[in-house]
Amino acid sequence: MHTIDKILTQLEACIKYNQYETIETDKVELKDFSGGVSAELYKSACAFLNTGGGLIIIGIREKEKRYTFTGYNPQLEDALRELPKQFRNQQNQPLDLTMSFPTPELKDFMGGKVGVVYVEKLPEEQKYVLST
Repeated sequence: MHTIDKILTQLEACIKYNQYETIETDKVELKDFSGGVSAELYKSACAFLNTGGGLIIIGIREKEKRYTFTGYNPQLEDALRELPKQFRNQQNQPLDLTMSFPTPELKDFMGGKVGVVYVEKLPEEQKYVLST
């Protein structure tokens, strides 16, 4: 079983049984975005680019040690497509980091979908980047 599938299985159990286990780590972020994209997407992606990489699961809200499935909002597709171009280097020059963002996935989850954004760490010579 792949890492993402293990995480989604763990999340589903937490939601079904109203339990809390720590899911977010230095490599995993949960985001809601049911109301649209926010700066949190760029902030998380930037942190993963500058460190060891990670994944962002879109469609899950974590509040007060409780997870809620909010689902993937298809209106995010343009923002996700443009995500690799939302960064600049320390000299404030825009960057296209498409190579650091494998194609996002939609995964079945609790009768709906969640989005999964994979972020690969930057090579040392490209560090450090900022979000626009």
